[in-house]
Amino acid sequence: MVVADKMVVSIRYTMKNERGEVLESIMESAPVTYLHGAGNILPSLEANLAGLRVGEGKTFRISDGQQTAIADNDYSMQVIVDDVRFPTDEELLHGQPGQKDKDNCEPGCCC
Repeated sequence: MVVADKMVVSIRYTMKNERGEVLESIMESAPVTYLHGAGNILPSLEANLAGLRVGEGKTFRISDGQQTAIADNDYSMQVIVDDVRFPTDEELLHGQPGQKDKDNCEPGCCC
């Protein structure tokens, strides 16, 4: 499946500052899941992910010219798409993916 509006997308990423220092990385952790096109993540991040398929990755920059709300520097994002699926009716209604049932979590889950 392809990342597109109204799809539930799971990603892992590494974010670095303009000096190449890692600010945050979840490459070895559980992915972040969001509803694409619902405005829950940075618009430039959504734009760069659109059209990618499961297993594909992309490296790109986010600058203060694009995202003044988060930065006064340039940031490098390396992102890998882990999963893309159709949302449930409830997820569409609320504009975000549903929470996992914590009783059914796998070992090491961070839900």
